Amino acid sequence: MVFGSQMLVAGLLLPEDLGRIKVLQTIIDVASIIAGGGLVVAVLKMVPETTNKIKQKFVLQYSLKHAFLFSIGVFVLLNILSFLGLLSSDSEINSFFPAFSIVLLASPISLIMVRYFQALDQFIKVSVIQFFTKTISVSFIIGFTYFYLLKGYVLGVVLGFIVTLLYLLFVLKNDIFKSSIIDADKKNRLVKQIKNLSKFNFFGQVSDQLRVYAGFFIANYFILDREVFGQYSFAIILIQGLGVISSSVQQFVLPKFSKLSTNKILFFKELRNFEKKYFIIALLIFFSAQLIIPYMVDIIFLGKYNEAMPYFRLLLLGWLIYSTFTLKGPAFIGLGRLDLSFKISFYVLITIIPFIIILCYYFGIWGVVVGYVMQAIISSLYTSNFIKKI
Repeated sequence: MVFGSQMLVAGLLLPEDLGRIKVLQTIIDVASIIAGGGLVVAVLKMVPETTNKIKQKFVLQYSLKHAFLFSIGVFVLLNILSFLGLLSSDSEINSFFPAFSIVLLASPISLIMVRYFQALDQFIKVSVIQFFTKTISVSFIIGFTYFYLLKGYVLGVVLGFIVTLLYLLFVLKNDIFKSSIIDADKKNRLVKQIKNLSKFNFFGQVSDQLRVYAGFFIANYFILDREVFGQYSFAIILIQGLGVISSSVQQFVLPKFSKLSTNKILFFKELRNFEKKYFIIALLIFFSAQLIIPYMVDIIFLGKYNEAMPYFRLLLLGWLIYSTFTLKGPAFIGLGRLDLSFKISFYVLITIIPFIIILCYYFGIWGVVVGYVMQAIISSLYTSNFIKKI
């Protein structure tokens, strides 16, 4: 929904306002991961491993309750930062954030409910639900943006997330609101397992999100020309649109990896098989996107975002490099080795941030773009090294 809505309103907004939307959305995306407390992985890992409905419901209920509590804490903290003007060097971003941050109260628990369906292997059902809710959300976003521009986009996104949350709560009301009677010892073991999975995933996800968006946040503070930043943001939006393919494949293979985790020989055989197929698809997408997307952007947006295309071409190379190891993330989760995911993200983060800051200082936005490709290469090296240790 994020990619589609931002692309649809790009023609209505100035590049500067598109950049502001991208900053607001990125802050919320990262904050939602933090607010989720790593509990999404507990749902994806533990629910497929049992056919006991009571255990499945307990994992869902525990995760939703604690994710909502985390969300409130993060919501309050970020609103304090926006009030103090510390979220961005752009005052408009700080002023719009309190209204936009309402999304933070709905996003983490909505994501957990979606992942619960996926963990139960109910992909068709959740796809229908998402199609319905996203259609309504996109309608809100386009309609309000058309009449009220940036303010309308904020209103449309917030209403869309509220509708999605209410609909998911309605569909899963029996799993959420009916208490699960479970033996105290079993309950304690489940809680311990949830906490262990969530702990490593929380720190790993925080490091991973900071790693992914490091360049973007650095550019947000150091690139004062908001039109240039807006063009760069448009290129990032295109790349993240391709990232929807990666995340969809990851969600598809994760339950399968979890089920194969007890048989490492078969597990790594399937991992290699999926990686080969995925990389062939990624190569086809890479060459097709290099040839087609710049021309489509020129025609659809009447040249408004042509300056973003050189950034896009180089960022696309970084995306292709990420595609060589993107399925190793679900592999770590499926094997329960979230500690390795955390180490990879942390090491990449502390390695790349100094380089991006230096590159941004001397070369402006091009330094950030080059930094993205460097980050992909470094991530690939760390991931390949750590997967060998399993």
